[in-house]
Amino acid sequence: MLDASGNAFITGSTESYGVGHSDVFIVKYDSGGNLLWSNAWGGSEEDLGFEIALDYFGNVFIMGWTLSYGAGSEDVFLLKYNSSGNLLWNNTWGGSGYEYAYEIALDASGNTCITGVTSSYGPGHSAVFLLKYDSSGNLMWDKTWGGSANDYGKGIALDSSGNTFITGIYGGAGYSDVFLLKYDSSGNLLLYNTWKGSGYTFGYGIALDTLGNAFITGDTGNYGEEGDFDVFLLKHELDTDSDGLSDNNENITYFTDPNNSDTDGDGLSDGWEVYYGLNPTWSS
Repeated sequence: MLDASGNAFITGSTESYGVGHSDVFIVKYDSGGNLLWSNAWGGSEEDLGFEIALDYFGNVFIMGWTLSYGAGSEDVFLLKYNSSGNLLWNNTWGGSGYEYAYEIALDASGNTCITGVTSSYGPGHSAVFLLKYDSSGNLMWDKTWGGSANDYGKGIALDSSGNTFITGIYGGAGYSDVFLLKYDSSGNLLLYNTWKGSGYTFGYGIALDTLGNAFITGDTGNYGEEGDFDVFLLKHELDTDSDGLSDNNENITYFTDPNNSDTDGDGLSDGWEVYYGLNPTWSS
């Protein structure tokens, strides 16, 4: 991870420093490759730093999983260091099972969102989790999502309104599928979608454009068949009112209201009227 000045931040695990079997390390180098500072964090068991994020003030956020602290097996941890390498606070989250964190994102207020997988909570064997912490390290809310099988949160992105988008792996009936979740800033689920490929389909990364459209990448194919896994790129256009028309089309093409599924109030959804060649802005 690089900051605006070209300083580099690296995290992972070390058996050379710290107090346990393996501990989290964080190092900062300047643009010339000179070590500015280093730190280690952990307990008597194994602890792993997995991802780094930076805020506008130069603070460093590290997340991963720990066997030294928390309530069960592997638990999620979140650390915050200032720009000088001083630990400001640390937190853990988890239950009696295992939790693994895979991706982190920050908003403009310094709130932190983390996604991953939990076996302690949720409806199935393992479920997607979403955590949101404020800039002081207080847990604002946590959410889980999934079905009866194994589900994993792998990628996360935030828009300018504070909405959180997650992609990952949905273990539906038969093959695994890719999913998209959207939560508002208070943790309410606004939408979810899943997509099937010809075999296994895994979502790993997500990015947003300025219109709120989501781009998801991952791989798809069949295990056991050499060369049958391919990279995919999927675009999901935002449809706030769930009427079957993207917000972009509503604003530019049809002049309908993207926040109202029935712009003309005639009892028919805008998407239905467009599909059948009617004008969704005329009530009669």
